[in-house]
Amino acid sequence: MMIGTYPIFSDVAGGVGRLLMLQGHFSLAHLTRRLVGVWGERSTLLRAAQRIVRSMVQWGVLRDTATSGIYERAHPPKPIGLAVGTVLIEAVLIDSEASAIAIEQLARHSALFPFALALNASHVRSASQFHVFRQGLDSDFVELHAAECLKKR
Repeated sequence: MMIGTYPIFSDVAGGVGRLLMLQGHFSLAHLTRRLVGVWGERSTLLRAAQRIVRSMVQWGVLRDTATSGIYERAHPPKPIGLAVGTVLIEAVLIDSEASAIAIEQLARHSALFPFALALNASHVRSASQFHVFRQGLDSDFVELHAAECLKKR
């Protein structure tokens, strides 16, 4: 829910997910350098990133390492059911600047690093809040129905 509501949380979670995917661990300094590239040099950015990362540690998603300021994944990604998966991809779509995203990208979105989503087009088509359409031979894209209604206005 925080991904769809708070852009800073989404950007921190996405940065954490990308760094964990690339390196298996990350430093808070490296994460904040990436965030400064998106948000600019703001006095509150470092504190916000620190607090979000500490919250992730308290939730059991990340853990501290022996070196201060270095974090790693606490557990392997947790498989989740279809109902929770649809809520998560809805949050990603709300946060996204794109009107539609490929299903494969949604299932592997870096901000969803604590979870393992097993979604396909038929699962997403069954949810009333989404519109699924095909581009090319094998690319299924998802958009929110609300986004489609806004385009018509």
